[in-house]
Amino acid sequence: MKWALAIFLLLSFPAWAKEECSEIQETAIGAALDDTTAIYNLGVGFYVGACVEKSYRKAAYLWEKAANAGVVPAKNNLGYLLFEGLEVKQDHRRAVLLWTEAARAGHSEAQVHLGSAIFHGDGTEKDQVQGLAWILYAIESAKRRPDDPDGGGGEDIVRMAEAQKAEMLAIAPDVLPAAQAQVHRIVVDER
Repeated sequence: MKWALAIFLLLSFPAWAKEECSEIQETAIGAALDDTTAIYNLGVGFYVGACVEKSYRKAAYLWEKAANAGVVPAKNNLGYLLFEGLEVKQDHRRAVLLWTEAARAGHSEAQVHLGSAIFHGDGTEKDQVQGLAWILYAIESAKRRPDDPDGGGGEDIVRMAEAQKAEMLAIAPDVLPAAQAQVHRIVVDER
């Protein structure tokens, strides 16, 4: 299986790849050697089309491997692809399960996605109070996390969470006090 992955990865890179693409080639070698960080990063490369042809399907394949190995950002990203159905079969329930794992591991972006799914009842039972509570938690969590996509936090995530909060309060303004009371009950391991 490792050889099949190595061949798949090496054939994904055009022969004309420039020197600035050498990093992604090194990442592919690491991925072929089962380095979970390299597997995750190669998935990011396919997602954005960095020195390889953009492919959500290949990103999903790699993020699935990384997520199964416990890479938290891979769980968040795979959840997004599954939720949106980007070149993979749409699966809201599985996306919510992945986001729950990542959110409980302290990934602020996953907390935003999870809160939105719970609030709207997408892939899980609808609970506006609990959904908003996750958003409120995510706002504070993102402020404590690095401004790095893999850390799942930072100012971009704070803005994303604030926008979700505003949208939710426009729909159900009366749930804010109950959601604020629920925030302290959210259990997260932010190592």
